[in-house]
Amino acid sequence: MPSLPRKIMTFSKAAYKHVLGGLKHVSDDIMNERAKQCQSCEFRTNNICNHENCGCRLDVKLTWASEACPIGKWLDIKE
Repeated sequence: MPSLPRKIMTFSKAAYKHVLGGLKHVSDDIMNERAKQCQSCEFRTNNICNHENCGCRLDVKLTWASEACPIGKWLDIKE
């Protein structure tokens, strides 16, 4: 599980990428597919990705087009 400072750093980077990417969100279909991929992940605890390179809340991470799974289960969406 990532430490609190690591979670803050990771979320700050994700938010920065989200802003640079134009604050784009994925469609409901893509969000649902991402959520399905996370459902049985060993790093998921409730609504948090506890991978050492993440720590993000999934209700946010799954909706941002600029985000990708830290272990490659789903990728960011580039236009």
